[in-house]
Amino acid sequence: HQRQQEEQKQQIQAVQDQQLQQLQQLQQQLEDHQRQQEEHRQQQEEQQQQVQVLQDQQHEEHQRQLQQQQQEHQRQFQALRDQVQRIQQEHQQQTAELRQQNEVLRTDEHRLTQDIAGLTARVDQLTRTTERLSTVQQLIPHLNVTIAQTRASHLRALSTTLQALLNPVQTAAQLQFVERLAQRSDLARGFYGTNGAAYRATIQGRNCCVKVLYNITTGMETRQLLARYDTERRLLERLGPHPNVLRVFHSFVDTVELRELPSWDATYFSNKTLFVVQELHSTSLQLLIRARQDQRGSAPFFDRAEIIQLLCGMVDAVLFLFEHHVVHRDFKADNVLVAPPEREGEPFVSVLADFGEALDMTHMPDWKMPLLADFPRGGAPFYLPPEVVLAEPGPGSVLDYSKSD
Repeated sequence: HQRQQEEQKQQIQAVQDQQLQQLQQLQQQLEDHQRQQEEHRQQQEEQQQQVQVLQDQQHEEHQRQLQQQQQEHQRQFQALRDQVQRIQQEHQQQTAELRQQNEVLRTDEHRLTQDIAGLTARVDQLTRTTERLSTVQQLIPHLNVTIAQTRASHLRALSTTLQALLNPVQTAAQLQFVERLAQRSDLARGFYGTNGAAYRATIQGRNCCVKVLYNITTGMETRQLLARYDTERRLLERLGPHPNVLRVFHSFVDTVELRELPSWDATYFSNKTLFVVQELHSTSLQLLIRARQDQRGSAPFFDRAEIIQLLCGMVDAVLFLFEHHVVHRDFKADNVLVAPPEREGEPFVSVLADFGEALDMTHMPDWKMPLLADFPRGGAPFYLPPEVVLAEPGPGSVLDYSKSD
């Protein structure tokens, strides 16, 4: 048993020695493995270092190449930008030159157009002047005849006025009423006014027109009746006689039995009324135009000589008012009375009438009246000039009558 134990101990010792030897071998293998791992780690580190160095070198090379490419791109971009700027400058210069050339061409074209227009206008003007000279040459004989006849008419008018002044009329009894010149329908169309009745009468064998103004207010006194006509009367007295301005010989207030007058048709009136004795004319320009339309049917309604005579009379009347600083303010065909020639060779005589809207502008030499508040502008609005119709009241506003008639 001891021998077996000894043998077991020896076996155990042998096993232990064997295990120890194996352990030492394992330790040696472990150390070798660790050494190999260390060497491998060192190799990896060296490889990593080499890789890092290579990467750094490649990165530096890549950066250098990028910088070189950027610099090259910048140089190319700068070259392109310089080229673009140069092209733009050349384009701008060419555009400016083209614009200057276009401006020169446009100026030349405009100048040529103006020259052509001027030449055309000059040719037209010369043509019109030639036509006017031809027309004037044709009108000279008519004008000479009209001037001579107008002078004679002036003398007759002055003679008639002097006779009327030497034989004043102060009562209706001095008048012999012959006939009424127009019915109320004609009065409404503007023949001798619409505020009374017009009669043909005689004074010591001389024909005249008597205007009987309606007196609606029975209690009105003589001075009040005269005051209605006083402004127009004083204005006509200041103007004096003119063959183309209606002559008013007398005005007075009298009491008569108006119902006994021929064709009297007023309903409400007073027998005490105003009488105005004035020059007699058979018709107005408006009625004469209508009569010629009915006779001839189509234009022209007047011969050239008749037109010259009528226009000369109206122009003389307006010029006469202008010289005396008077504005009529109601110039229209209804207020132009016409005396047709009584014998062959005598002229038409046109006379401006109805000065109820006239203004004495002596105190306003520039023909401008301040318009601070609304003020009667004149007669029919359709015949007034736009600068009078459209004027608005207010500070600095005026009624400009310089071209009214």
